[in-house]
Amino acid sequence: MLGASACGGGDDDDDAYRDDFGQVSERIVSLGEEVGQAIETAGESTDEELATDFGRFEDELRDVRADLEGLDPPDDLADEQDELVSAIGPVQASLGDIAQAAERSDPEAARQATIQLVERSRDLRDARVALARAVRGQD
Repeated sequence: MLGASACGGGDDDDDAYRDDFGQVSERIVSLGEEVGQAIETAGESTDEELATDFGRFEDELRDVRADLEGLDPPDDLADEQDELVSAIGPVQASLGDIAQAAERSDPEAARQATIQLVERSRDLRDARVALARAVRGQD
């Protein structure tokens, strides 16, 4: 579990936020790599395996979002953090849509959900990069 960062704008608070956000950011990147790998090898997996994997990815992203929401950013980073939190929701929904399509053995629904996932993931990536740059800019 990530440590809570107190608000107040002090250097220790900023350092704690930077560290905590860094952990969340790494989890987002790692999860994105896992999802990408699962998409690339989807043809080698059963529907049941895909449903399980993408359901797990949805759960993991939900946990990441909760951890991110639990951080208390410095005032000058609050908007960027809010944008990142907002970008997670649609990606999480797409992961759930893929899992549900796999449960129903519906390849067309899975294909459409995967297309949406790719599009929505760009917004998530951009929001994560923007916040990471803003956090680094505080040094």
